[in-house]
Amino acid sequence: MSIPFRSRYTFVSFVLFSFAFFLATLGFSQQSLILVAAGSGLPEGLYQNLNGEFGRENSRVAVRYLPMGTEEGTRQMQKGEADLGGGDYPLGASEMDANRGKVLQIPVATAGLAIVCNVPGVNQELNLTGPVIADIYLSKITKWDNPEIARLNPGVALPNVGILVLHRSEGKGANYIITDFLSKASPEFKAKVGRSLAPKWVTGTTLARAEDILFQVKDTDGAIGYVELDLALKANVPMAHIKNADGAFVKPSPASLAAAAANANLGEDLHGSLMNASGKDSYPISSFTWIYVPEASKSPDRRLAVKNYINWLLSNGQALTSKYGYGPLPPAVATKAKARLAGLK
Repeated sequence: MSIPFRSRYTFVSFVLFSFAFFLATLGFSQQSLILVAAGSGLPEGLYQNLNGEFGRENSRVAVRYLPMGTEEGTRQMQKGEADLGGGDYPLGASEMDANRGKVLQIPVATAGLAIVCNVPGVNQELNLTGPVIADIYLSKITKWDNPEIARLNPGVALPNVGILVLHRSEGKGANYIITDFLSKASPEFKAKVGRSLAPKWVTGTTLARAEDILFQVKDTDGAIGYVELDLALKANVPMAHIKNADGAFVKPSPASLAAAAANANLGEDLHGSLMNASGKDSYPISSFTWIYVPEASKSPDRRLAVKNYINWLLSNGQALTSKYGYGPLPPAVATKAKARLAGLK
């Protein structure tokens, strides 16, 4: 008998948290403290690398990041089973309360989604727009030689091959980012699918992990999907150049993510959107990735460790983000984000 997905996930989460806090209880070593963060799989690679660097500079504190999806990670943080949450969208008012008080949202880096596709016989990276991608995901554009795609790619011999649409399973921050972009590009997409962690897809194949999408795209003629930039860079797959607010077709890169953050209007609370930011160098499918932090810590030692860790992410960690496929925060944003840590109790 198969175990339902959520039941399997809950069991795995329980085992991971139990093991992490067992180590924390033992101290991992006589002098170490372990912080547990749980959340989106999108920044998993970033945190794995940054946490390793942090540990080398701070031998008495270790941070374990458990990728289980934005939705599930936020629940674990709210219940107090994780010190920190991680996600790719600003929490709503109903999500700002936890067992340990209000939740602070701290931007850590700029993330981007790459549109990856396998178009037989085409050796160059294609130009695409938000409305065209929306129509692909609405099943209005079903062949690669569609006139709308051809118009964006003059001189390219596009094949008469069907498009296989791939998307992520529910609860993923990547879903929120891509549907936010497509909802702003297409009123019809907004009405039929909507901006959500759990979109109401009208076509396509659902896959749990970005790695699964990459494998399927590489293995299947005509496939298209969206994946984290850092994974696309590691896989060395073709990435579409996306038309931005200034009319330029921009390839995703740490530099074009940083440009989006530098040109965005974020407001004092730093919850503003980077999506389709102005500037000729800005990549339009960009977002912050946030750390969610309950105001009240379990102990003074954990409060100090959390503060030191996040301050490190916002200072030393910023210089490393581009190395791992993400964009750094604008200095003014990092400064404001540090100031928000004063609310921790």
